[in-house]
Amino acid sequence: MWMWELLRKFNDIELLENSQIAKCDLICRNYCILLKISKELSCKNFLRF
Repeated sequence: MWMWELLRKFNDIELLENSQIAKCDLICRNYCILLKISKELSCKNFLRF
């Protein structure tokens, strides 16, 4: 029984870590997309003048 609880807690921690990594990846991906859009918009505005 004790080993089962230990294994369950380990799995919970692993799932939490994977969730945090996924959140970080999503934030980084969104940041890169926004940066790319921002660069494209600034180039278009620069060319307009």
